[in-house]
Amino acid sequence: MNRTYTFGLRGHDMGTDFQSMCENGVKNHIKSIQFAMAKTVLDIDFDKIGFDEAVAEKIRKKLIECGFSVPVLGCYINPIDEDAERLEQSLRRFEAFIQYASVFGAGVVGTETGIAVSSDESAYRKKYLQFVRNLERLLEKAEQFGVCIGIEPTRCGAVCSPQVMYQIIRDMGSDKIKVILDLSNMLAADTVSFQRKILDDSFELFGDRIQTVHLKDFNFVDGKKQFAAPCEGMMDIPHLFELLSGVREKPAIILDKLKLDGYSAAMERLQPHCHQ
Repeated sequence: MNRTYTFGLRGHDMGTDFQSMCENGVKNHIKSIQFAMAKTVLDIDFDKIGFDEAVAEKIRKKLIECGFSVPVLGCYINPIDEDAERLEQSLRRFEAFIQYASVFGAGVVGTETGIAVSSDESAYRKKYLQFVRNLERLLEKAEQFGVCIGIEPTRCGAVCSPQVMYQIIRDMGSDKIKVILDLSNMLAADTVSFQRKILDDSFELFGDRIQTVHLKDFNFVDGKKQFAAPCEGMMDIPHLFELLSGVREKPAIILDKLKLDGYSAAMERLQPHCHQ
């Protein structure tokens, strides 16, 4: 395998709790994880405790013991929630996770951008501006702790295309904004034929900002998306790796929605693409 690429899994695809995640990851020689703490560290209410130095240090030591790097600390909130109380709780959680990320050495704290796309352009614009305001708040914390925020564009989100992602990068003017590229999340049945263009636009506009790639293959059956193991669906994986080969700083690659028992076979199928 080409060592310039780092492959891994989501922690909650490795185990239903922190202990099983760690045990299974070590047993299967996983070295890189997307770590959604709230989905695996189940005995702690992170909304109640916020950032806790003792908790952070305990988790950090275990991650090191297991040999895990953390390219993404998952904190997938809805940053345009219309419920003000729930939104504030989400933003405070993200701010706390920025502090945890600084302890764990995580590449980014990652989130999607909420459901915003609408046939009403003014309604979408309102959601987009709300996202920008909240991102500005989170960036203050990120700058304070030297942590990056990973934004995952999705076709229905406030950041719904490569062009909007580029606009965010340009307008925010912060090197703390990175991209989590998930091609599957930017496609629907009627746009799947444009996947090469979406990839091309992404790498042209912000290839140097892509910190993590979610490799999540897919098929469309009767217009509905069904996820598939890598190289067993419709994703143009050869073109993705062709573009990745031209990036100096290779992003971490997370095999999203893949269970441990399919990891070895997936890596065998991906191997030829890593040597382009």
